Amino acid sequence: MTTDLYGDPEELTSAELDEDEFLDADGVEDFDGFWARQHALRAGGARTRARARVRGVIVTAPLDIPIAFELRSRQVQESRDPDEVKALIALLTGPDVLERLIDAGIGGDELQVVLAWACANAGHRKRVSFGEVARRVAEAEAAGRGPGKPKRKTKRKRGYGR
Repeated sequence: MTTDLYGDPEELTSAELDEDEFLDADGVEDFDGFWARQHALRAGGARTRARARVRGVIVTAPLDIPIAFELRSRQVQESRDPDEVKALIALLTGPDVLERLIDAGIGGDELQVVLAWACANAGHRKRVSFGEVARRVAEAEAAGRGPGKPKRKTKRKRGYGR
């Protein structure tokens, strides 16, 4: 059984869902099999990922947000190196998806919504629509938390008579 985070969704059989132990041919416990079962149980028996067509390119949300994405995203936010940004996005969407989206003419605002959509739909039962994600992105930008706006600096109020 493969547990690829980016490929086409796989269906787990009911026999696989009923197994309590996941051992490989050498008798070593298989965490990947166990974790795939956990995702399948959370999704009501079928291991599925949200998929969307964006400018003709199929984008698949991961089963879970890779920890490397979370750890590197803060570092890359300040980076001007396009290769670092591409590597980070590939952790979330899989290899070559960004290049295909760029070739299809995706814009920066569009890409921001697509990436937020992939994060919002990673491993969840309830799908989050592009409309809801776009609203969340706009709210974050208005609050100064989005990549399109600098963080607001708050001024301390000075007390009277000081």
